[in-house]
Amino acid sequence: MSIFLTLSEANNIIESMTNIIIVGRLASGKSVLAELLRKKTGFPVYEVGDVVRAECLNNGVKVMPLEYVVEKFDLSGKDYFVKKLLSEVDCEKSNIIVGVRNTEELNFLTACLSNVFTVGISSDRETRKKRYETSRKTKLANSDFDERDRVEESWGINEVIERTDIVLRNDFCSCDEFLTYAEDILDRTVGKREL
Repeated sequence: MSIFLTLSEANNIIESMTNIIIVGRLASGKSVLAELLRKKTGFPVYEVGDVVRAECLNNGVKVMPLEYVVEKFDLSGKDYFVKKLLSEVDCEKSNIIVGVRNTEELNFLTACLSNVFTVGISSDRETRKKRYETSRKTKLANSDFDERDRVEESWGINEVIERTDIVLRNDFCSCDEFLTYAEDILDRTVGKREL
């Protein structure tokens, strides 16, 4: 079921939201959307991947190997990194949280935060692979796209995207066109499952 609202109604809902969670597969455009929303709302952005990279640096791991994340999940639970991230977030203020990749992370955040609105980003595999190969974050990740994509799928990323309040497609246009499209959709529509 889809709910269509006027621009004024959608803006009122967005303004009343405290926390926006952006979900998507590897190289789908999460950070690009987060920056657009940061500029539009003034909310601070917190990326789960930044927490992972910081922990790797603090523990002497020079890159962010997938094995390190898998090991942490096995030892401490799949919500380990979002728990660390939430310790940095001012839960009394509005926030944008980027990079949730499994249901345990999403469940933890939605249980701890109020007024949550989730945005999923969907992008085809080939488009994401091209983006990944040119991304600045790829140099930090030091992992194979296919392997990382497969592991994230095993964590339940598809189920997380399905649970979001709105899903934006990001595989048919340039970055600037996606931002225009996303801004238009977020201004006009709340609750549509797939666009």
